[in-house]
Amino acid sequence: MRLLISLCAVFALSQTTVFAGSIQKTYFWEYEGKRYRFTYTFDKQDYDFYKGVKRDYYDFSFYMKEDPAYPVIDRLARKLQLLAQSYRLNERETVEFIASFVQHFNYRGDGKYEYPRFPVETLVEQGGDCEDTAVLLAALLRSLGYEAILLSPEGHMGVGLAVQGEIKGIGVSHDGLTYYYIETTNTGWGIGDYPDHLSSEIKIYDPGSVPGAHPLALESSPHPAGPATVSKQHEIVAVTSDHTATQGNYWEDKELVGTQTGALSSDVMIIDGRKETAITYQDGNLVKVVSRQ
Repeated sequence: MRLLISLCAVFALSQTTVFAGSIQKTYFWEYEGKRYRFTYTFDKQDYDFYKGVKRDYYDFSFYMKEDPAYPVIDRLARKLQLLAQSYRLNERETVEFIASFVQHFNYRGDGKYEYPRFPVETLVEQGGDCEDTAVLLAALLRSLGYEAILLSPEGHMGVGLAVQGEIKGIGVSHDGLTYYYIETTNTGWGIGDYPDHLSSEIKIYDPGSVPGAHPLALESSPHPAGPATVSKQHEIVAVTSDHTATQGNYWEDKELVGTQTGALSSDVMIIDGRKETAITYQDGNLVKVVSRQ
């Protein structure tokens, strides 16, 4: 698809480190005037698998579906959600935060021939054209339980996010829901913002609902964190919202144990070069934890 010059992303930085069997990416982006950094390690087998899948040049919803043997998006989406929650962003802000993450990717055309990318390709290659970044954002939002589809004005593509209630902006009615447009090829576009020069005729690509999917509920608190997985133990200092501190043991990527009570789940991420942990409690309050190695 052609690039609309006024939509071209101009800010995109990343760092790449390749290990045996893995690819580590560090992404930089801005949201609401604050700069963020996020490091994630991909399994090279996942990337190679999707790189080798035969392309479908007609149904772009095909690229929002993952092979169960090569999952990528669910875990990465969860990491981004927890990062947003660690900064106490509400549900709408979390969606915009993840959209901003995608909007900062480089625009990269396909050249002479159309080449749709799977989300992991766009993530590892740190760029793509409009349908590639739209597919990536839609896949991330669907992984987090939102009703999201692809909306394609003539010669372009963005994301449609179902919203409960009305917001200012452009929405498309589909299967009883209103999907508001999200632009993915440049920064600063919010939910419902629709570039004036795009066509009013919009084609819909819908891969079908995810079980339990729901519209975005406006003015709501962050999603509660779900259960995580395994790893090693660290001694930590937990700094609460009222700036008091407690000590205890923390199992990386697992529920808290020891002196911390009422914890629902937690996760580890790299922020500003330091390993930090976002912990979600039963009442929805968040605590940031810095591990002491």
